[in-house]
Amino acid sequence: MRAGRVRILWLVLGALLLVSALPIGLYHRQVLQLSQDKLIDKRARPANRPHPFVNPGNQFFAANMTQQLVNEVQILALMNSD
Repeated sequence: MRAGRVRILWLVLGALLLVSALPIGLYHRQVLQLSQDKLIDKRARPANRPHPFVNPGNQFFAANMTQQLVNEVQILALMNSD
C-alpha cells in the first residue's frame, strides 16, 4: 500500500515538473527568436542612419567650446598686455 502512494507521488511530481517546465521552454524559445530578429535588424540598419556621435548637438557643443576658448585667450591677452 505504501509503495503505491510513493509511485503516485512521483507521478504527480513529474507531471507538475513537466507542466511548469513547458511554459518556461516556450518562453525561452520566443525570447531567443525576438533577440535574433532584433540582431538581424540592427545589422541591416547602420547604413541607413548617421553615426550617433555626429549629430547637431555635438557640433553645437564643439562650436560653443571653441568660442569659450577664444574668449579666454582674448582675456588672457588683455591681462598680459597691461
